[in-house]
Amino acid sequence: MNNRYVLIVDDNLISRTILSNIFNKKYKILEAENGRVGLDFVCKYYESIAVILLDLIMPEMNGYEFLAEIKKRNMLGLIPVVVVSSDSDSSIESNILEQGASDMIATPIVPAIVRQRVENVISANNYRHNLEAMTKSLSHEIQQSNSMIVETLCSIIEQRSLESGQHIKRIRSFTDILLHYLAENYDDVTLDEGIIECISRASTLHDIGKIVIPDSILNKPARLTPSEFEVMKTHSIEGANIIRKLNFIRQKDYLEYAWQIAMYHHERWDGSGYPEGLAGDAIPLCAQAVAVADVYDALTTHRVYKPVISHQKAVVMILNGECGAFSERMKHALRAVAPEFERLAGKFRDGGVPDSFDDVSSKSFGDDVLDKAFRSDYYKYVTSLHLIDGYVFEIDYDTHAYKLVFPNKSPFPALPLHGDFFLDVRVFVDKLIHPEDCGLFLERFQADRVSIENGHYTHSSFEARMRMSDSAEYKNYQFSQIRIDMQSVSLHKSLVVVREAEPKTAQPLENAMQLASAGLKVESPSLAYKSADDKIEISEETSRIGLSQEKLLEVFHSLWDLLAVFNIDDGTVVFDCSSDEFFPRGRPRTIQELFDGDKVNVYPDDVDYFNAMLEEIVLGQLKGCVSFRMITNGDKVCRFFGESVIVNDDHGASFVAVALKIDKFGGE
Repeated sequence: MNNRYVLIVDDNLISRTILSNIFNKKYKILEAENGRVGLDFVCKYYESIAVILLDLIMPEMNGYEFLAEIKKRNMLGLIPVVVVSSDSDSSIESNILEQGASDMIATPIVPAIVRQRVENVISANNYRHNLEAMTKSLSHEIQQSNSMIVETLCSIIEQRSLESGQHIKRIRSFTDILLHYLAENYDDVTLDEGIIECISRASTLHDIGKIVIPDSILNKPARLTPSEFEVMKTHSIEGANIIRKLNFIRQKDYLEYAWQIAMYHHERWDGSGYPEGLAGDAIPLCAQAVAVADVYDALTTHRVYKPVISHQKAVVMILNGECGAFSERMKHALRAVAPEFERLAGKFRDGGVPDSFDDVSSKSFGDDVLDKAFRSDYYKYVTSLHLIDGYVFEIDYDTHAYKLVFPNKSPFPALPLHGDFFLDVRVFVDKLIHPEDCGLFLERFQADRVSIENGHYTHSSFEARMRMSDSAEYKNYQFSQIRIDMQSVSLHKSLVVVREAEPKTAQPLENAMQLASAGLKVESPSLAYKSADDKIEISEETSRIGLSQEKLLEVFHSLWDLLAVFNIDDGTVVFDCSSDEFFPRGRPRTIQELFDGDKVNVYPDDVDYFNAMLEEIVLGQLKGCVSFRMITNGDKVCRFFGESVIVNDDHGASFVAVALKIDKFGGE
């Protein structure tokens, strides 16, 4: 403690002089003629003041007011106050001590007594501070020791279950992100920063019970038998029992959250989970958050019993209920924080593979590298490329090399064709793609990249406006990408075909959805889309704007053949279609039915694109051009094309609306 000042606060000069003479041989003296000046000294020198000697009766700010002010500023715990007063009334002394003063000395002043009593107060205060520092240090050491024990247990679990050391970091980070979102967006979720941090730390023990599961079950590289799964399920209760035995860790809240998480992180919102079959809000919020984090991590990482699933596919599977039931607020939270999940999954990814364009360092490739990457397959398809009215690139995702396969000379001056594709594509987008389409372009290429690098079959297509030079006009181009070298899962190559898009005869969806004659707007629509009799029910506001349901459908059908409205909050679907020729088994009423269906009417080459479109609908991300083919009941191929927008009703519900024209003579 380096407190070397004595502050004397007294309006009487003689009293200040007497007290100063008592202490000036050992301490530096600060003198204040009233409480206001004394308060300024406290604020300036509070770290170096050993004691305050305070008079009670003073002008401007008296001793009572001064004492109350430094108490309000939480300074009484740092600096002891000794009141020096001529009033020896016991009631005053009692009141002063209750207000936080350390002692009260009555005048007249006896130097030896005053010196000793003040020194006693200073010593007691120094001892208390030293004791607090020692306690804090000891507590920190104990916490570090406890953390080492927990980390050791987690490490044992990871080694036994063949999980990477990054798994624990990801679960903790995902849990933290979910809880922060819930705390910031739901009034009934009262979690402060300390509780969120405590729960996030406790999440690392969620699978501690796996320590008692036999290796033959824990690491079985195949589906468990019913009896084996029953054994695996016991890890929840076993984990909770182990945590109860960790009572030497004297952090009650931490242990309680850890127990709840270990016990209940496999419970599901609809009561289908284990070990107790809890449902709804009976499941602790901390366990619900860890459950979402754990399922997402299990899907997006390699396990002995399953391959890696892409980020977007994993999110869609969870939102669609394919991995168990979760509350609507948890699904809302996941949809909102999904980009942050993807970023952290990349940051703590096993093996440290970069997961975005910006994570790739710049490097160039010589002709020898390009030849090695492409020569083996080049002659297999180069002849057929002459039949394509467009431009064809080949990309090697393992080396980041790329090459213009056809034509021989590049028409793209902004694409240097000499370096790293994931860096050069940025230049290409900035210079040649219309500013409004840049985001869509990069999102689609990033999604394809993730899919191809994960070894999935990929065939995607989208449209964007592009120009060949700075002075040229923008035209609508179609960008198609398909993975090649499917015979080897270790190779990750693709072809990208760029060609002018076919002109569309339908009006933009904004025109149809705005329905200018009716005064409706996409930004704040007055429609409430519901599923009833395959029609669109109009909300009560319809009468206010004077538009009947029949009039709405009449205006709509004058522009589009099909309107599909998807409620991404509850997964319901509304179709208004003039024919059932594309839905022989009845039109789907939920997005899940679209996913689960065998899609017999979707043109085979477009199934992957159709699935990707459904995923974007679930995520609330489907915007812009839509185009795919379907087969009628009479085996005729029809092309659907149109636009998609995201709309919201006045109650905050979220919808994806897709308006389509049907080209019944489109063929293949």
